[in-house]
Amino acid sequence: VKEKSAFSLIWLIPLLAVAIGAWLSVKAVIEKGPTVTIVFKSAEGLVAGKTKIRHKNVEIGQVQEIHFGEDLSNVVVTATLTPDMRKYLTESARFWVVRARLSGGKVTGLGTILSGAYISMSPGEQGKKKRNFIGLDTPPALKIDSPGTRYALTSPTLSSLDVGTPVFYRQLKVGEVIEYELDKDGESVSIEVFIKAPYDRHVYQGSRFWNVSGVNLEMGPDGIVVNTESLSSILFGGIAFGKPNNLVTRVNAEEGTQYYLYASKKKAYEKQNTKKEKYIVYYDGSVRGLTIGSPVTLLGMHTGEVDEMRL
Repeated sequence: VKEKSAFSLIWLIPLLAVAIGAWLSVKAVIEKGPTVTIVFKSAEGLVAGKTKIRHKNVEIGQVQEIHFGEDLSNVVVTATLTPDMRKYLTESARFWVVRARLSGGKVTGLGTILSGAYISMSPGEQGKKKRNFIGLDTPPALKIDSPGTRYALTSPTLSSLDVGTPVFYRQLKVGEVIEYELDKDGESVSIEVFIKAPYDRHVYQGSRFWNVSGVNLEMGPDGIVVNTESLSSILFGGIAFGKPNNLVTRVNAEEGTQYYLYASKKKAYEKQNTKKEKYIVYYDGSVRGLTIGSPVTLLGMHTGEVDEMRL
């Protein structure tokens, strides 16, 4: 009499099936990319299961689900990305919807007219890991890997400037407006501009910035003088900068240096008097034609301007 072994070869088949199933499950988890949620104000142009996510026009993911937020004021988009994007999902990553847009005199996203809208991603490089993001309303004017320097401008009004408005140096486009906002006191507007490298080396601590939007007409000894930077500045606005002729020390401006945005090149290059005095002048007759800002001259030289008028 022979005793049979407790283990039969027939059991290898289910054990092998279990092992293969476990391996396939682990492989699926490893190969599956990260899932992110992006909050947008509107789902215009987005379709669950079809809308792609791209970076530099390379597909890196797809929208899986779209649903409303808690108070119906926004939409939440759930998307799956490729595994190689996992390390770029940090606090500095950004998402926005690419559609046909006209901003700062530039037309972007024309390809979406036929192919449909898609979500673009700017990968993050630094910061904590993140999976929940707030989508941008407009595409960022500045790419994260663009070499250059940012500067802050202060202006009484925004005028015709917008995100993407060009910045000129000697009539060459060297940068653009990337952001603007109203100051907390509501008295002025803060404008952030980005000057590309290597043109940012021409921005000094004593440089002047001025508005070149539209056409500037001046009447002088030589007749009517027309000043403009380019056709795009006439249609969509622009900013120019330069250095005064009497600037002796050329020290390059650091990141975030603040400047005042003058209304014209003439205003920017006028002599800046640190000591100023105010006077009150009484007239018994009519002051028709005199307005706030009218020049005060002495022997034909500009010495001041009218600051206020009242009875």
